Amino acid sequence: MCDFSDMDTSIYLNQAEKFCPKKINFLFIAESPPAFRGDAPVSYFYFVPNHGGDLLFASLINALTNYIYRNNPVLKESLLEDLQKNKKCFLMDAVKYPINRNRNWEKIPNVQRKGIIRDNEENFFERLKSLEEMGYIYSKTRFILIKRTVYNTLYEPLKAHYNVLNEGHIGFPRYFEDPLFVDKIRNLIVSQAFDCFDKMNDNN
Repeated sequence: MCDFSDMDTSIYLNQAEKFCPKKINFLFIAESPPAFRGDAPVSYFYFVPNHGGDLLFASLINALTNYIYRNNPVLKESLLEDLQKNKKCFLMDAVKYPINRNRNWEKIPNVQRKGIIRDNEENFFERLKSLEEMGYIYSKTRFILIKRTVYNTLYEPLKAHYNVLNEGHIGFPRYFEDPLFVDKIRNLIVSQAFDCFDKMNDNN
């Protein structure tokens, strides 16, 4: 196959599970893990180290903590632990395998990506249900959707069952600490959820 749909995605799941909060306050939904060349992926939000770059991680960390991050494996692990234990934030993908490019390194158009997200919607909601049954997703969990493809495809079905904060799409960061991305994340968390994370943690 030319795409990544037949790959073993446990490499992503196993790494992400290490940093999943027992109670998720903010659940970020991204599109998919990044495509890769070769036999195995080297880049992913929860990889330590992340040899393919940490654009999303750095921008999200800046939005949540004001910290300026540059690819540092030692610091990344401690920052991931902070997201898990203190901020209680978690990121999962709408599709478990990469869909931004195929195995020939050709870009997959957005319209096709939206179709793939729709085709994987049942699996996505099964994964959410599993997190809910285990207590990770609970009444105070708030969803934030990243990328237009994710928002346009999943906003309506998610809004019917969960608390989705953004009422418009949030684009993928264009570069490290992209101010447009950072400001949108901060505004959602501060103004639409709680004044700060401490208030939420006090209720848990």
